[in-house]
Amino acid sequence: LSSVFSKFSKYFIEYKITPTITNLEFAKTLNKVAEKFNIVFPVHIKVDTGMNRLGFVHSVAYNAIKEMKRLSHLNLEGIFTHLSSAEDKDFTMYQIRIFKNILKILKKININFKYIHCANSLGIINYKESHFNMVRPGLILYGIRPIDNINFKLKPILSLKSKIIFLKRVKKNTPIGYSRTFITEKDTNIATVACGYADGYPVGLSNKAKVIIKNNFFNLVGRVCMDHIMIDLGDKKASLGDEVILIGKDKDLIITVEDISKLADTIPYEIVSRLSLKIPRIYKS
Repeated sequence: LSSVFSKFSKYFIEYKITPTITNLEFAKTLNKVAEKFNIVFPVHIKVDTGMNRLGFVHSVAYNAIKEMKRLSHLNLEGIFTHLSSAEDKDFTMYQIRIFKNILKILKKININFKYIHCANSLGIINYKESHFNMVRPGLILYGIRPIDNINFKLKPILSLKSKIIFLKRVKKNTPIGYSRTFITEKDTNIATVACGYADGYPVGLSNKAKVIIKNNFFNLVGRVCMDHIMIDLGDKKASLGDEVILIGKDKDLIITVEDISKLADTIPYEIVSRLSLKIPRIYKS
C-alpha cells in the first residue's frame, strides 16, 4: 500500500487537493512526500462515529490524532465525521456526542482545528448541534428533499430535457420496445425521445414514468432503452425536435427527482449522481 499512498500523495500535492486522512500509514506517507516538496500540507481527519465505512474508529481516534500531530509536514486543518442515519434522532445525537467528546479531549492537549464539520443535508436542516463551523450540503443543493417530511422550503434547480427524434402512427395491438412489455390498446402516435439508461435514466421507469411535452403529461411506454424512450402521444400532435421534459417544470406541471426515484424504487441520490457526463450541461443564474 505504501507505493499507492505515495502516488496518491504526489497527486494531492501537485493539484493542491486537501485529502481525507483515514489511517496512519497514509498520513505518514503523505508527510514524507510533503517533506520532499518542502511544504506543510493541509489535511482533514475522518473520525468514524457509527457509519463504519471509512475513518478512524472513535475509540482509537484520540491516540491516532496525537501521533499525527507529531508529523511536522502535515497541517491538521480539519476534522469531521459522517452522519449515517440522520433520519434517526437518537442515533444521530449519539454520533454528535461522540464527536464532540473527541474534540473536547483533543482541545485539552492543545490540538485544535480550523474546520470542524459533520452535517449533511438533513443534518443542516434538523440538527443545529451538527453544524460546527462548516457544513456539507449535498442533495439540498439541487433543491431535493433528503426525506419526505421536512419543514424546510426548497426550490428544485435541476432539469433533464431532451427532444423528439422520431414519430410514427401505430395501430391497435402494436408492441412497443424490447420484450413487448407494452401493447397499444388503440391506434396512437408514438414519439421516440433521445434519452435512455446510458444517460442515467433508470430502466425501472419502464411503463411507469411520465414526461412533459408542451405543458401536457404523456406516458412512457415500453422498456427504457440504452439511448431512447418511447412516449404515447395518443391523438395529440407533435413535431420532430419538440422539447421533452423528463425532470423539471413547464408552467403548472412538474416532474421532480423525488417523483421518478419513487417510481424507479430507488433514492434521489442515485438519480442525480448517475446522470451521464455525456449529457450537455446548461447553467443558468
